Amino acid sequence: MSQVSNWKHEFAVRQLWDGSPLDSSEGATVRVQQAPQTLSIEIEAALHGDPLPPGAPGPTDGLWDYEVVELFLLATDGTYFEFELGPAGHWLALYLRGIRQAERCPLPEHVETQRTKGRWLGSARFPMAAFPSPFLAGNACTIHGAGGGRRYASCAPLPGDKPDFHQPARFPRLGCTPS
Repeated sequence: MSQVSNWKHEFAVRQLWDGSPLDSSEGATVRVQQAPQTLSIEIEAALHGDPLPPGAPGPTDGLWDYEVVELFLLATDGTYFEFELGPAGHWLALYLRGIRQAERCPLPEHVETQRTKGRWLGSARFPMAAFPSPFLAGNACTIHGAGGGRRYASCAPLPGDKPDFHQPARFPRLGCTPS
């Protein structure tokens, strides 16, 4: 099934994963735009200066263990797309059919990051042909810090005893603001 609609959505990460307040200096904004042929992602986030993953920028497994911004998009068929981007250009893209059940990894056409004093910018672009169903809902999250000081933030609050971003049933519909 091909994507037919064009849309834009902005995710503002301004709270911790459980809905607790987040210091304004830690926030992030993720903008997503779907055009007929392309899914574009733009990220502006706080730069926390965490250690970088080993290896050169590019595809990086286990990126969630480092400073990262994550985007989740839920499709109408129940599958969901996860894109992670770190401030130095390390990234991970997964297409999941079921919670944490990676089916395949779509490849971006473009990934770029730029670090400035205290902030970083990132962008990525994917071909819409990589996604078989239209997107319905989504969430954006950030992770940074180490040990007991590790911080997990989310655009939409997620229930549970510990951070778990893989709750697609809780993702706000695109075009709606989470409460």
